[in-house]
Amino acid sequence: VEERQTHEIPTDPEARLRLRESCGAWLPLAYTLAGAAVIAVGFPRVWYVWFGGGLFGFVEGLFWGHAATMVGSMLNFWFARTMGREWARRKLGRRFPGLEQQMREQGFAILLLVRLCPIGNATIANCLAGVSSIGSWAFFWATILGHLPLAVFFALMGSGIVKSHSSQTAG
Repeated sequence: VEERQTHEIPTDPEARLRLRESCGAWLPLAYTLAGAAVIAVGFPRVWYVWFGGGLFGFVEGLFWGHAATMVGSMLNFWFARTMGREWARRKLGRRFPGLEQQMREQGFAILLLVRLCPIGNATIANCLAGVSSIGSWAFFWATILGHLPLAVFFALMGSGIVKSHSSQTAG
């Protein structure tokens, strides 16, 4: 009889600690950079934060997962800002100045509301913001604040797959 090996997040704290020790001190940086890359190409950020919660625990998983989300979002934003503005101007024609004015005046509030909505595609929102006239700092802060509630939820969910000594949170 052939045994099948499975690869999944360890479900007990000691196994998770052994995994982290075997990967070394570079694991958080590697996790964040890999996450930024996959998030920048469209991988759902909430699943990456969920994985971070399972790998690092709630607090560290939230921190590193949110950092990966921010770096990936900023990569989308800057790519669209440098490569897509002229394309958007041509495609939107005379509607483009109206979009520019709205995003210049209310970009933070608009993007924050988009971020707080749990349905949508963060990559598309990042790129649309990048071709608009929203300021970099407004984009940054609207993204940090707007992505945080779902990041908290998914990091908590991911950390819940790890069994504690006193109770089993999920299994």
